[in-house]
Amino acid sequence: ESAAAMDPVVISCLQRQNRFEVIQLTRDECRAHFQVEELSSVMPLPSNFMEVLRRDYEADGVIFVDVTVYQAYQPLEIGLRAKLAMIVELAEEIWGR
Repeated sequence: ESAAAMDPVVISCLQRQNRFEVIQLTRDECRAHFQVEELSSVMPLPSNFMEVLRRDYEADGVIFVDVTVYQAYQPLEIGLRAKLAMIVELAEEIWGR
């Protein structure tokens, strides 16, 4: 629930950077394509993941954003991990933190 609540915030921040077009893979789309509700930057990806993103969304890259810490009460805390990968023959990680 925490990750889903953060989706609009993360998307808005990425769009404001105006460096690339942001197209969200919704949880429903993820379930339809890969039979899971969400994917993490640290979990094994489905074997056809990059192929599906390239074919169905015409994506050149994918950014994974994981909520690592979330505390809604004092003291407020949020931790995010993000990884960007280009979609080529073999996925290549560009940066991750």
